[in-house]
Amino acid sequence: MVHAGLECGFIAEKYPHMEIISIGPSMEYVHTPRERLHVPSVERVALFLRELLEDLDQ
Repeated sequence: MVHAGLECGFIAEKYPHMEIISIGPSMEYVHTPRERLHVPSVERVALFLRELLEDLDQ
């Protein structure tokens, strides 16, 4: 299950021609008492975003 589906779907409905991606760390059982975050995935996402933003700045 991709948790971001709801948010992306809502934005896409308002802006149908916008290209949308969703990224984030690996999580399980989101918004439940059993919610879990895979900590190593946070670093991977942060490094990716840093590289992306540095590339956009050039």
